[in-house]
Amino acid sequence: MFHVTQVDRHVFIVTYGCHVEFHAPVVVSSDHKEAGLFTEAQVPDLLMPASYKRSALT
Repeated sequence: MFHVTQVDRHVFIVTYGCHVEFHAPVVVSSDHKEAGLFTEAQVPDLLMPASYKRSALT
């Protein structure tokens, strides 16, 4: 659970791992500004809250 102070909301973060075997385009839904594929080694350098990073690496 992550609290977004700018809009006083709680966000439930659901993460999952996957293996991409081909280069397909990443589709961005209307709920997101952008999306991407990252390796586990790249996660610490991503611009996101630490709680998101912990969730992605767990």
